[in-house]
Amino acid sequence: MVDLSELFGEGWCVTLTQLAPAQALERMGVRDVTDVDDGMQLATERLEADGTQPEVLLLGRGLRDGWSLIVELEGTLGWVGMDRAVLEALSAGGRVAASAFEDPNQLMGHVAVDGQGGVRAGCHHRATALHGRRHRTDGRQLAVPGLLPW
Repeated sequence: MVDLSELFGEGWCVTLTQLAPAQALERMGVRDVTDVDDGMQLATERLEADGTQPEVLLLGRGLRDGWSLIVELEGTLGWVGMDRAVLEALSAGGRVAASAFEDPNQLMGHVAVDGQGGVRAGCHHRATALHGRRHRTDGRQLAVPGLLPW
């Protein structure tokens, strides 16, 4: 198990989708998809720079079986991966897309299936209680081999 807060710090958003990284980044609104040698170093430099960047850096990496992981570390303008329209675009055509984010006060996840918003769940750190709401899908539709256990 990986502790994303230990890896990325207090603010992050990760998105999993059944698209190649370049396709996923384009559907997330990235204008110029380019390869970078060390994305984490680039993200660190941007976070340490004075002032707010006018654009958000999204880092994408291919995973097994056609899945991609997209990482955002700059949440000052909101998290791209948590936008319902973005998740619906990433999941269009019978795919699944899921995003989760953490900032100092909350942890939340959203899932979309086949272009429709799915399950939303969140946890407020102070309350440490999980709450969720189901939207237009049921858990059986999320049974993706190798991703979820049921």
